Amino acid sequence: MSRRRPLRPGQQEEVDGESSASQSFEKPCVIATRSQDPTAFLAIPWHACMVLFYSLLLYHGIKVRYSNMHILDPTGKIPVVGGLFKYLTHINQWVQLLFFSMQLLTDITPCQYKAKLQKASSFVFTTATFPCSVLVATTFWGIYAFDRKYVYPEIFDTFVPSYLNHFWHTTIVVWVLCEIYLVCHKFPSTSAAAVAVFLFGSLYIGWIFYIFFTANWWVYPFMKHLPPAALSLFLGFCLFYMFSLFFLGKYVSNMCWGASAGSDGDPDKDE
Repeated sequence: MSRRRPLRPGQQEEVDGESSASQSFEKPCVIATRSQDPTAFLAIPWHACMVLFYSLLLYHGIKVRYSNMHILDPTGKIPVVGGLFKYLTHINQWVQLLFFSMQLLTDITPCQYKAKLQKASSFVFTTATFPCSVLVATTFWGIYAFDRKYVYPEIFDTFVPSYLNHFWHTTIVVWVLCEIYLVCHKFPSTSAAAVAVFLFGSLYIGWIFYIFFTANWWVYPFMKHLPPAALSLFLGFCLFYMFSLFFLGKYVSNMCWGASAGSDGDPDKDE
């Protein structure tokens, strides 16, 4: 039976350092998920379910809408330009499908490619997916409470099931809140977020005016009742409101994960 050689002074620290480095090197590749939380295993099935959900929602919504155009628009006044992409609700569903598809791809991607995909996915979520979902839900139900004819006339009730309306305008907020709880998304700098949000919003506003000048028809009925100054104020408010939702998403993420977890690691970027 051999005796263990006594360690030289400082040798134990070297061994401990090598052990720590080895453990760090061998740590499993887990990016932006609750690696120490029992919900970690939910990430992949959650994102897969969301991809399936939005795929079926888009298919069902398009089918319901176009199969009932004779009820919705018997005189043919609604222009064909843009199709359903005239509406932010429909655009938002595609944004959701894009994001959850990106996140699912990130979940199953090998470690060496995961970081870049996660960064891109988080950017889409923080600057488009979350703000757009909350914007659609709050503005729709706000105008609906004031007078539903301006956003969702009663004729829709004759062919659109109530659950479909809630899938379009209510549960979208629930899903993005679940996403924040399950995945720690890195939020970009304020300047980068401002560019992305205002570009997205400005493109959609430009799209609304393009449709109006092309077809002499407002996408949302209440717009024809607003004078130019009031319409400009409303659209400007929506832009800044959407940008403020970026900070709301960051606040909620910090509540779930802590401020440092959702930071991009560069304190100068937020200045």
